[in-house]
Amino acid sequence: MSETKHTSEPWELHPDYPNQVRRPPSNDAYGLSACIADCSSGIWPDAQTVANASRIVACVNACRGINPEAVPDLLDVAKDFRQELSLFMAITGNMAEKVARLEAKVNAAIAKAGHA
Repeated sequence: MSETKHTSEPWELHPDYPNQVRRPPSNDAYGLSACIADCSSGIWPDAQTVANASRIVACVNACRGINPEAVPDLLDVAKDFRQELSLFMAITGNMAEKVARLEAKVNAAIAKAGHA
């Protein structure tokens, strides 16, 4: 995996400006934190800019430790596995409840990623 060049996680919304993404304040005397992204579209945050900032924080924190270049490959492998598992189940019948549970978990993960 290549060296991380972005600000390390976790990221958070600024408590006073929820359309701004920042790293948590440091433990120094000033409690400073760096603004990573400002999603403003005007003077004060609106629902969309706050939602955009919240999505950035959720996505970045959820992907902590994951090489972003690997995500499309992981999704492709999960989709291939789902297809092969479906064929296996059709040929062999519902042999094991364990396999059926695994299929449900794969389908749920793919759907959660927004790629049903």
